[in-house]
Amino acid sequence: MNWLLLGGSLVAIIALAATAHLLGLGKREPLTSDEAAERARFELAPASVVETFVGDDAMAALVRMDDGRLLLVRRHGNALASRLLTPPLAIRETAAGVVVDPADPMFGTVAMPLDMSTRDRLRRLL
Repeated sequence: MNWLLLGGSLVAIIALAATAHLLGLGKREPLTSDEAAERARFELAPASVVETFVGDDAMAALVRMDDGRLLLVRRHGNALASRLLTPPLAIRETAAGVVVDPADPMFGTVAMPLDMSTRDRLRRLL
């Protein structure tokens, strides 16, 4: 293999990585309760948000609406993805929090780490 070709390839890879970093590509902003609530209001209008449960890792949230519907919102790259959860709810408790299965194989199951107080609030709401 030619050392010049190897060196040029490495320089090109580093230049692409630096450009992606400068453009802010690949960054994951934490999901806030306001973002999750806004997404729920957009998806399930005209219902209003009763309560939002954001995971401790800020990558997913459960939003409860005033009409009783429950929306699962999670980060998908820089965008948000959401699924309406329909009864029977597939939410199971784990040692670290809850695992939500929206019954959509393309969306996948979502693990949400929750502290004990948030877990208790969620348990009462369900």
